[in-house]
Amino acid sequence: MHPTAPHNKKIREIIKREKSKGSKHKGGGSKKEVIIDTGLGKDPKKPYRRMDATFNDKDGKEYHINVGLENQDGTPIKRERDAIEDVKGVGKDIKFEPYGKRSNKKKT
Repeated sequence: MHPTAPHNKKIREIIKREKSKGSKHKGGGSKKEVIIDTGLGKDPKKPYRRMDATFNDKDGKEYHINVGLENQDGTPIKRERDAIEDVKGVGKDIKFEPYGKRSNKKKT
């Protein structure tokens, strides 16, 4: 993906914001993405998920932020929902932040 693409721009914004709160940037953006082993989650062809941005908060607790498209109603598209569910399913802290809306022409 191109460095100025909306997805990458949003990741850079998140990293800047989270670091300004005192969190330590661990992965994603300019660093290697953290990979979460999810076993056989929603998609057996994807036994792992790559995190867009990973941090440790001031207390050292790790958390992840997934960046993706959302539907017109504000919910993450299916691909993103599946990834979030897989990561939460193995006990990891993950949040979703959209970088744009999917058009009504595509499946949700």
